[in-house]
Amino acid sequence: MVELLSADDGLKISESKVGFDGSFNFALVPKGEYRLSAYGSDAIFLDNGGSRLIKGGQSYEHSTQPLSVADHDLNNVVVQMKPKSSDSQ
Repeated sequence: MVELLSADDGLKISESKVGFDGSFNFALVPKGEYRLSAYGSDAIFLDNGGSRLIKGGQSYEHSTQPLSVADHDLNNVVVQMKPKSSDSQ
């Protein structure tokens, strides 16, 4: 998940699920200063028959970074997240 937070008070403005390709989108964001907050957890998949859950993937530390929105669309915003160590999982 990726959340768009107000830079002033940290209130959530919007949220977006991250696609399989790593993409996310927020629609109709007014210009201003924000914080982009991302967090991830282990993925859960269904096997081919859909009868069994399989846990896999990597867990990541919560990440927050400043984001400035001007009068145009922002593309190619990159969020870097550190993998959780096996001690903190």
